[in-house]
Amino acid sequence: MENKNIICLDWNKILSNANYRKIIDKGGLPLGKKLGFISTDCEFTLFIKDSKGKIVETETESIQQASGIFFIKGKEILSSLLELHTIGFLYLFIVGSTNKVRVNIHWDHPGQSKFSKIEAEVPTFRAISFGLPPIETELIDSQEIIGLLSEIFKEESPDLYKPFSDTFLKSPHVLTNLFGQVLSISSRDQIDFISNLRYIADELRNLLIEANLLKKSKKDHRSTWDQFFQNEIAYLDGGMSRVSGLPSVEPNAVRVGVYSVKPGVRELSDRESWYNQSFVVSDVMTERYRDNDPYSKEPDDRRVREAARYILELLMAFYYPKIRINTKYLFIHGPLVNSFQMYDEGEPHFIPGVSPDILSKFGINKSNIQNRVDDIPKEQLWNQAIAVYTFLCLSIFECDSKIIGVVERTGSSRFTQTILAKLRKEEYLTDRTYRKFISKIERFRMQDEYLFGCILDEGEWIEPTEFSKNKDSRARSHWNSVVDQIPSPWTTMIKTSRFKFPFRVEMNVAAKRDIEDIAKLLYHTSLLLPNYAFPVGLDIVDKYVKIPDWLSKGISTSLSSQLLMKAMRTGNPRLIEQTRQRLSRNPRDFFFRPTSQ
Repeated sequence: MENKNIICLDWNKILSNANYRKIIDKGGLPLGKKLGFISTDCEFTLFIKDSKGKIVETETESIQQASGIFFIKGKEILSSLLELHTIGFLYLFIVGSTNKVRVNIHWDHPGQSKFSKIEAEVPTFRAISFGLPPIETELIDSQEIIGLLSEIFKEESPDLYKPFSDTFLKSPHVLTNLFGQVLSISSRDQIDFISNLRYIADELRNLLIEANLLKKSKKDHRSTWDQFFQNEIAYLDGGMSRVSGLPSVEPNAVRVGVYSVKPGVRELSDRESWYNQSFVVSDVMTERYRDNDPYSKEPDDRRVREAARYILELLMAFYYPKIRINTKYLFIHGPLVNSFQMYDEGEPHFIPGVSPDILSKFGINKSNIQNRVDDIPKEQLWNQAIAVYTFLCLSIFECDSKIIGVVERTGSSRFTQTILAKLRKEEYLTDRTYRKFISKIERFRMQDEYLFGCILDEGEWIEPTEFSKNKDSRARSHWNSVVDQIPSPWTTMIKTSRFKFPFRVEMNVAAKRDIEDIAKLLYHTSLLLPNYAFPVGLDIVDKYVKIPDWLSKGISTSLSSQLLMKAMRTGNPRLIEQTRQRLSRNPRDFFFRPTSQ
């Protein structure tokens, strides 16, 4: 998806040529008379190491031409070149698309041509066969020569290249997802996607380093497991189940489970513990707001299930540290805080309230919620889903327990935009550059996982920042004040393998204070399974609570058998016949087609 060319210039002959010299004296960097794959309106980002070894970067937006010679404006780059004095050949290594390229500039000293070095190492290579070295300038488009020269460039100036970015984008796991991502944008933008992704990733990495926001955990299993020896680490997840045998009356169940482990403990009964609770959604979300209330339509079942699962997961996160007081960290498989402003009692979802009986099982009552959550719209809405969720978020963020959400795939660029806003606020980024980055991110639909996959090396993570998820402007007006109370989690991205996507980590206040140890633990637990790159404890609890289809079908068969047995025991032939007819149908049966009402 990316093109590569090298423009080679004999610098001494360029300086002695009147036409070239005139361009240089006016602040232009000559490109020669051929451009290769790039267009005349191409955007350039140029990089060079100056005489002190510092990387100098310059951006230019278009190519100009004089006396048949193409050139670009780049005074900083040019002054760095003129300071070197002893340049033999100059090499412009161009990588990118027709409209956007990155140029790494290299040179060699007189009498030390890189072509001679290649000939010494590759006996079959003859530079003269390719018209090299050039008389003045030469465009090199032979992939064989480009490959040989690029190896030398990377060896001589490794800090001009990001090998982990190359490894990430070329890994099969990422390429498959990248292909799907590229297909979601216009055909014209597909060509420039990778070049712009690299450009923003490189720029953002440099800004993060400058702002001291880029951190790294060292790989050291021995010290890590010594540090967490016999500490109780818990992992929480929720899973949905449904019975498919009786489509029209099928209950929807939620299982919330916790897997807890103490690293280094040998006795199995002491090392691992398991805890789970199962709920039927219709028993959790029971409070319908009718009596003269306009919101009396049927709830959106899918949204009700979502709201129930989000609330039950937080209920367990709120409750579990109270019954296992020695838990050092509690990791949730998924976000610590979800966007929840749409789960209100009004249209279009008509979400019911949470059962007071369910809340009481976790030690929560009406006065707890009313005393902690301000401005609940009505007395009867004290247990509405938004009020309960806000109460749970506030309780979790104020507690001393260290609770962390780990998000495997993000699907948006919201965290990147949060980081860019932070850099602009702290004046590491100008308003113009900020708008330029945001425009490109939105145009190419760049997601956090791709950008930070290119930005981060293995073991690296971002200094946590507050990440707002619930904007009161998106809530119904009478819930604005409540939604505004939902806290913003402290959030980072961490990358545990060069070949895999990074993942997002959300923390409460107590966990944020322990970020270095949490990042270290997440990194090392992600290395325990080969080619997995995600905390193994979350994989275990995920399998613990998720109910696979084969098991759901088995449960359906068992329930169907029990129902038929009860009908047979009545001795009523008509009831037996109706029961058999009912059980003979499946969820995709013609009789269960949607109605027009």
